[in-house]
Amino acid sequence: MNDYSMRLAALGAMIGVLTLSAAAYANVSAAARIPDPPAITTQAPAAPPQTGEAAEALAPAVCYAALRLESPVRGQLCLCDLSGSPLSVVEPDEDGDAALGPVAPGRYCLTLGSERIGSFRVLENAAITETAGRLWTDGELLHLERFRPGQAELTLTVSEPGYESIQLVDDLGRAWNRDFFIPEREHRGQDGVYTRVLLFQGLPEGRYTLVRDRRPLEQFQVLAGGTVRIKAKLP
Repeated sequence: MNDYSMRLAALGAMIGVLTLSAAAYANVSAAARIPDPPAITTQAPAAPPQTGEAAEALAPAVCYAALRLESPVRGQLCLCDLSGSPLSVVEPDEDGDAALGPVAPGRYCLTLGSERIGSFRVLENAAITETAGRLWTDGELLHLERFRPGQAELTLTVSEPGYESIQLVDDLGRAWNRDFFIPEREHRGQDGVYTRVLLFQGLPEGRYTLVRDRRPLEQFQVLAGGTVRIKAKLP
């Protein structure tokens, strides 16, 4: 090979090296320009809306307590919290019945104008307890009296099981009814009879007659704020 041929071979080899170097540099640069893959984030799925009993459990408890006025009241009754802040106006119907609610379980009071009549507590099952003032309760109804009520505790003995209905009737002809049932499977007492104790609350002062099947059985006197205890046998 002459000198000229040798120079051409060397030039060709140099061009080849430069071409390979340029290709390698291009590949490295392209790799450097590829962006990093986006970060993968996870998020807990949204909780499904509560329905049915679960939704009712989350909802705030609301109660409707029933009020009964035993005698007319002049003026407007107001349901208040214990601090005296008014919550709603109480408007009894012609029979003296009214609804207190919707209210959350808690302690409340009733006012008549600027007078605080009494306080009471509404439980979660809408029962009423812990009354004070001119209020009294049988557990379901809240009663408002214009007088100091008395009460009668009757211990009644019955010879046979079954359905019974009695009345307390005062001298004005007003009646307080009470029904009860004695099942056949119930065991008799040691004296061979069934016994029931009935409590009549909210009675105005006066004379009363215990009546069964329109037949008078016992008469007794109820005093204001007092308790009379009567024992009677139902024939």
